[in-house]
Amino acid sequence: MYGRVIFTQVLIWFAYYMIIHFSPHDHVGYKIVLFLVFLYLNWTVSFQLLKREKELFILLMMTTFGSFVIEVLFFVIA
Repeated sequence: MYGRVIFTQVLIWFAYYMIIHFSPHDHVGYKIVLFLVFLYLNWTVSFQLLKREKELFILLMMTTFGSFVIEVLFFVIA
């Protein structure tokens, strides 16, 4: 059950970072709004799969933090 939710969240964050990667000249404000939209999308899609808010919040924070760490590592390496 959790594997499906985590996989879905990782796919959504991957789509977010692909959009950010292909639009490097956007303003920071647009990127923040896009992040909030994807965070909401991630929450609603994952809630349809899990239906438990507390566990969903923990999984969402883990995948969000993990995606930031991976993005920073890619930025440092490249």
